[in-house]
Amino acid sequence: MFGRLPLFAWLLKRVDPIYTYRKNARFAVLNKHQQKADGQAVCRACLERLQNGQSLAIFPEGTRNHDPYRLKRGRKGVGEIALRSGVPVLPVGIDFPHRIRNGRIPWFSPVILRFGSPLTFPDEAAAYRTVSRELRFSPLERQKLQVLLCANVTHRLMLELARLSGKEYPFAPPQSSSLEHSYLEKTTEKGAFL
Repeated sequence: MFGRLPLFAWLLKRVDPIYTYRKNARFAVLNKHQQKADGQAVCRACLERLQNGQSLAIFPEGTRNHDPYRLKRGRKGVGEIALRSGVPVLPVGIDFPHRIRNGRIPWFSPVILRFGSPLTFPDEAAAYRTVSRELRFSPLERQKLQVLLCANVTHRLMLELARLSGKEYPFAPPQSSSLEHSYLEKTTEKGAFL
């Protein structure tokens, strides 16, 4: 929506965003100009930038979070980008010092950015590549394993963001079937991420 508003559009072009469209704009008149981008096209654009040595800033919740105490569920696309690119992920927690006192995220307030250590996922990335090449799986089985790997990476990242932002991440780790668990455990070193 903001990419279609004159002043905001000019400002946003300065940071060269990759737009993702998941829902209708708040101002209905902007919907007719909205381009629909599928998740894979967005993922390819992100991977292309990373391959060109650029960096990305991603909000893994996929939307604004107005809850002062909890993070929203992380989107699996963040895990997919991390696994397919192989680049380190630098988690940055955003905190608002007055959120607890006010019981909400304040509109205008100081912001605290807490930087964590870069995270890498070599075992998971190796498993993702192996699953992608594995011929004994049907396309559906392959997709399920890839989604599980991406969800696990996203979950680990969200736990770190919860720590850095001072919020709770109330979601359980992704569950796998016994077949997925045994295959991924064999594929990754020691099954460290399961």
